[in-house]
Amino acid sequence: MKLQKLFFSGGECFCLDHNQTRGLDEKHIQLKLKQGLQLGYWQKIQSGLIKENEKEFYKTLGPQILSVENLRYFNGKGFGQVCAKAKVFLEPQIWRQYRGQDYVLEKFCFYKPDLKVKDLPLKARQAALKRLIKKYFPPCQDMSLAEIRRAVIGTCVENAVFDFEKKTICFDYKARIVPALLRKRKKQVFALPELTKKQPEGYLKKFKLDLKDKEVGDILPEYGQHLVVQLGSEGKGIATVNESGATAYFKCLCGEDFDLTICLYHKVDLNFGFFTKILKPFELRYDNYKKDELEIHLQKDQGGPLKTVFIMGDNEIEMDDFYLAANYNEYRFVKKGNSLRIFSNGKYVTTFFTDGKGLKMISVRLNRGDILYNIKCK
Repeated sequence: MKLQKLFFSGGECFCLDHNQTRGLDEKHIQLKLKQGLQLGYWQKIQSGLIKENEKEFYKTLGPQILSVENLRYFNGKGFGQVCAKAKVFLEPQIWRQYRGQDYVLEKFCFYKPDLKVKDLPLKARQAALKRLIKKYFPPCQDMSLAEIRRAVIGTCVENAVFDFEKKTICFDYKARIVPALLRKRKKQVFALPELTKKQPEGYLKKFKLDLKDKEVGDILPEYGQHLVVQLGSEGKGIATVNESGATAYFKCLCGEDFDLTICLYHKVDLNFGFFTKILKPFELRYDNYKKDELEIHLQKDQGGPLKTVFIMGDNEIEMDDFYLAANYNEYRFVKKGNSLRIFSNGKYVTTFFTDGKGLKMISVRLNRGDILYNIKCK
């Protein structure tokens, strides 16, 4: 089978019997069905992607990096049986981020005279792994061994020479690593500045999301868990590899009045005849412990237009001409006093009342396939 055919399936099907779903709510049943589809397809393609001795490492990771589209649920033939069918595939750019790569540390020597001879090989291998990480992944050199091992598929020692008198061992060390699993510890870009008496009231900090120094596939722990840099149609953006989604957090200090713009691509399949989907993409948190959360309810009937409702708190507004852009949607929030005006793709939507004072944090909820391209505040 050609490698290209491994990445894409024509359609997968997975079912659960009544005993397997007893006591579970609809959400958990759907999650189990989706995970079953991913696991089944991964088991089909893994032999063409990884070695036999790597299957245990990818046992959990492999299914998680698979994408699912055109997912639909239906009743099976058996009593209480529920099934799911979907197109399951592995995006080549995602696999490039999560496939193992080989790294070599030549002629590494370890000297520890106070160690017992029996403990020397283990300590030497640990020291070699730390040195290898320092050489190839400098931002990760302060990570613990437990954190590093998350990304290590396997290691190998060759050409070992041991000096019993000096208690020194030298060898060539090889490690197969998944770089995307190494969480790079970098200084947080949008750290919350400390307020001092010298700063005027209503101090405004302008900021803009900047990924120019990031590489595609980089993990972004400074913004939250399960977040990576991904290349989309508009360039580099923030995405998640977690099937159940993830939230990105951005600390800021934009004052009580601000103009906030967020560019976000929503991966929502509009090819279904009908569907109902609730998006909760943004939450604004203020320094007086108030928050505003935006909900977008999408509904489409068979052959009908897309209906949209914007909800914030107790307020809601229907929007007949809302659309999901092919590249990204631009959302704009303009706050002045207690009024919060909302714009979508350049068009005014509504004005909501807010109790919030100074904006201190922006959170963006990302579903699998979504890409956050930009955030800027002025």
